[in-house]
Amino acid sequence: MPPGWADRYGHRVENYRLPQTEAERLAFATAVGADGAVILTRVDADDAPAVLEELEAVQVLRAVWPQQYDLAANSPRWRATEELPSSQERIASPYDVECRYAIKRTTRWTGYKCHLTEHCGPDLPHLVTDVDTTDASQSDQNMIAPIHDRLDQRDLLPDEHLVDTRLYGCGHPPRRGP
Repeated sequence: MPPGWADRYGHRVENYRLPQTEAERLAFATAVGADGAVILTRVDADDAPAVLEELEAVQVLRAVWPQQYDLAANSPRWRATEELPSSQERIASPYDVECRYAIKRTTRWTGYKCHLTEHCGPDLPHLVTDVDTTDASQSDQNMIAPIHDRLDQRDLLPDEHLVDTRLYGCGHPPRRGP
């Protein structure tokens, strides 16, 4: 193991453990980029055990490195924010490759979004009628059609559907009766 790796990777990388100044963070990111390149070079070596290529950690590293680093140079260059792939494409955590980064108004997070549908009729109990989970980058508006399809299959389609404080018609005629 190269010198410095135990210090850099002995603990899970968390934001509070990262260097505080921009210059120190860039130096850390540059060192991490070079370390990842060393690992990928060693995995690709002719004498490397073939089983290394099958490791999930290696597959994640292969997916993340070109997203986070420009690999065209001799040494990987940390990409600026505007160079990164979209949040829908970009792996946000090596610990969970399905989660994504999202911003909604002033809230920022990495993870998932839960879409809950609740019946809110005035004379009936409020009941959750549909639940779906997507990666955090999915727009609420993109979920309307799949939610309506599931509600329609169960004869639970509402006359109107409030989504993220906006009113959307369901595209179906209003129901009569209970």
